[in-house]
Amino acid sequence: MSKLQGPTLTSRQFLIALSLFFTCALNFPFFAKVYGYLWSLPQQHWLFWLAIPVAVFALFYFLLSLFLLPKIDRGLMALLVLGSAVVSYTEYSFGVIFDHTMIDNFAETNVAEAKTYFNPSAVFYVSLLGILPALLLLKIRISYASLGREVVSRGAGMLVALAVFAAIAGSFYKDFASTGRNNQHVHQYLVPNQLIYSVSKFAALKLKGPSTPFKDLTEEVKHAHQFKTPELLVLVLGETARAQNFSWDGYQRDTNHYTRERDFVNVGAVESCGTATAVSVPCMFSFLTKKQYSNADSKNQSNLLDVVSAAGFDVIWIDNNNGCKGVCNRVPHRQIPTNESNPKCDGNYCYDSVLIDALAQQLTTLIERDTLIVLHMIGSHGPTYFRRYPPEFRHFVPDCPRSDIQNCSEEEIINTYDNTVLYSDYVLAKSSELIERARPDSPSMGL
Repeated sequence: MSKLQGPTLTSRQFLIALSLFFTCALNFPFFAKVYGYLWSLPQQHWLFWLAIPVAVFALFYFLLSLFLLPKIDRGLMALLVLGSAVVSYTEYSFGVIFDHTMIDNFAETNVAEAKTYFNPSAVFYVSLLGILPALLLLKIRISYASLGREVVSRGAGMLVALAVFAAIAGSFYKDFASTGRNNQHVHQYLVPNQLIYSVSKFAALKLKGPSTPFKDLTEEVKHAHQFKTPELLVLVLGETARAQNFSWDGYQRDTNHYTRERDFVNVGAVESCGTATAVSVPCMFSFLTKKQYSNADSKNQSNLLDVVSAAGFDVIWIDNNNGCKGVCNRVPHRQIPTNESNPKCDGNYCYDSVLIDALAQQLTTLIERDTLIVLHMIGSHGPTYFRRYPPEFRHFVPDCPRSDIQNCSEEEIINTYDNTVLYSDYVLAKSSELIERARPDSPSMGL
């Protein structure tokens, strides 16, 4: 019995069909952004509305023509469709722009974190627009003309596509310019363009080695004078904590109820180098500014923990998140196990109160030396925000007890996030109490 074969298409037919699929199916987030903006305008230019998908189709036809090559055609296009479906779902569900840092996040994630993104909505979306079309592409046969004719035909098609795109761009230049100025990042929602660009940039950054030898920044502090009385500093590193949801910074809800009862100092809102843990954490502990920062440069020089350790402090990093992203590689560090035998853990994650227990244990082992303890919280890590706090901390209700948060109301999502902030505040306050009991005259710091 022969295997079931799909239809046979010429290369031009295949390119037209695939470009239509990308335009009509996989770029819903892009068109939702664009048409949402256009609909808000007082005057509607309906011809411009119709011209946008034609321009996008022409752009895709030109781009895909560059990648359609014999031997690798169906496999490459199937991967492109599958990857674009994942990107499209990410954009649609979370409203984020997919870039090379998202790929870095995926590469850095663990199984437990990856599983949080598998929900009925994700499976349906990616299956319908990614897996099934990819399987169909693998069945299709593509017929090519002789080399000379194929080059001429492909080139002619690309020129026509380029001419159509240029004609539309020229005819509606003012409309495109206005839309672009008011939606500066909307072009980054286009797939497969953004996927190809992001993968290329990620690969280039990974392949790029350090341009200079490792920069040791610890020499000047190796013989630093120690304090007369041993000092203890506890640095609590948060996760996805937004100043706009802190009552310390003027938020109308009392999300900092527990720390307000203690002698805390709030330094106000600051900016992270990025929204990805793999970017923000190394940057935070590096000596680079936000503009100077790059992942390669931060890994190629000493960081804050190296310098503090060289100055004579005992340093320990305790992690309840997905690792320190290289920051703690040269100092003692340990990961909190997520074993279900601990009532605060579910086998995949632990509530951050496990850090209170870990801190209490660590404080009993202190020797008479200056000490820095870093506690890395899971904090407000999404999308499963509801798994970041125990039931008794469901203070703001109704919350959103699911990972496909796009299916919850805005009120439920905000309530769930605010509960994570409140619980993190509780952990900070309890940690502070422990430190005071251990060393009443030592400072403590929470971030």
